[in-house]
Amino acid sequence: VFARRAKTYADFLAAQSELKERGIACEFRDHEIAHSIYLHDPDGLLLEITTYDAPNAKRVSPDAKNE
Repeated sequence: VFARRAKTYADFLAAQSELKERGIACEFRDHEIAHSIYLHDPDGLLLEITTYDAPNAKRVSPDAKNE
């Protein structure tokens, strides 16, 4: 997987819109702390565009411990 981060939700939506305009299929996923879209390049490599600037996303402190 090759992943890129969209800094803002507006950038994320713009990328999603551009893919749709070009007829490129992608899959949206809500990860609760982030939103991502997944697509495949012409060689079959899985690509991800993600943002942590998603509305209603759970905010996780960098100091939080995984339990």
